[in-house]
Amino acid sequence: MALGLVLANPGVKSLVINFCGAFARTDVMADGVVKAWQKLKPKIPVFFSIHGTGEDEAVKLVRDELGIEPYDFMEDAVKAAVEAAQ
Repeated sequence: MALGLVLANPGVKSLVINFCGAFARTDVMADGVVKAWQKLKPKIPVFFSIHGTGEDEAVKLVRDELGIEPYDFMEDAVKAAVEAAQ
């Protein structure tokens, strides 16, 4: 599981997940990440940016299941993640 590999690195202090649904549905991608996040229960902060096909469903899933409000712009998610990692 890719998320598990990233989280196993002790140098990772925060995480940005950016879904761009040009060719794949963001709600399907979000479902996989949410399930993995719930299973792994990491302690680091995570920040989402979601755009594209299935965006409304993906945003709702992240809000409802993780209690996280996705950012409208990836740049804002990155800034928040950098700040959180310091």
